[in-house]
Amino acid sequence: MTLMMGLLMAAFCYAAQPSHLRITPHSGDAMIFAFESKPEIEFTSDGIRVTSSASTPVELAFDDVKEFDFPDLSAVEAADEDLQPISVRPLADRVVFGNIPAGTPAAVYSLSGELMKSTHADGTFEIVRAEYPSGVYVVRIGHAAFKIII
Repeated sequence: MTLMMGLLMAAFCYAAQPSHLRITPHSGDAMIFAFESKPEIEFTSDGIRVTSSASTPVELAFDDVKEFDFPDLSAVEAADEDLQPISVRPLADRVVFGNIPAGTPAAVYSLSGELMKSTHADGTFEIVRAEYPSGVYVVRIGHAAFKIII
């Protein structure tokens, strides 16, 4: 299972109760799916297919996805530049979490609860894939939690 597939399957726990899924491709505009339209992510052998009750299905290869995040866009008057959701950017050898306020505690736990890494983020937080055995991990950044598969 690829790192990208594992991340997309697992990164849905977020303490701020986001209202949308935003997928940003390497080229083109970001795609935003409202949770009220019940977006579903289906994994294919080389990418993802997102369907929702309010839009046409979208298919992307894993390599085409730059990052995805879970912004709270429920307030129409909120400007995009005011939103600071944590972004997740999967790369071949690491996962980079961004948009993190300086000094925010960040940690990686095994599923058995063992603390694998703990630090304070300085804008970003990285997980280097080679530093961990294959498996499922919980990443906690401030009040946000992500489950990832490496």
